[in-house]
Amino acid sequence: MAGPGRIAYIASRGPPLLRVRRTGPLLTGQASNWRMPEMKTWIAPLLAAGSIAVACYPAQAGACESDKSKLTVEVTVDADGYPEVSPEMEEVRACAGDEIKWKFKQGARVFKVEFASDSPFEWKQQRENAGGTLKGTVRADAARDDPYKYTVEADGKPLDPVIVIDP
Repeated sequence: MAGPGRIAYIASRGPPLLRVRRTGPLLTGQASNWRMPEMKTWIAPLLAAGSIAVACYPAQAGACESDKSKLTVEVTVDADGYPEVSPEMEEVRACAGDEIKWKFKQGARVFKVEFASDSPFEWKQQRENAGGTLKGTVRADAARDDPYKYTVEADGKPLDPVIVIDP
């Protein structure tokens, strides 16, 4: 039995996890007089460390979620032979790892998707015959502030939509 002023450590191995101090003798039938240290002495540093860790963690890390239903672009050809997509598909928003598809309907013999300078995919240009599908998986390092500009061509006639890769 520990005497007055003795310290007991609550830990299994290594440094103590919590230290409590006995303040007086313990007699039979008497309630325990072990006391916990003041909370501010051992909780405050933990709260401060946790607050710093939360403040340093980027709010958007791993938070990118795209609308999977808006990752397939259907390309048609207008009466003049120019490719067109629905207005909501002129800017595709995606995340790293997403697969973007271009489905080409009838109306032209050859379709092409080409990125002028930089591409969010492993490729910069692909061609397909009418009725086909082109696809690409967004690279892990493709997120950036500027949208990727590209051209969709139908028999050499262009359309210039964009792809935005969110972090």
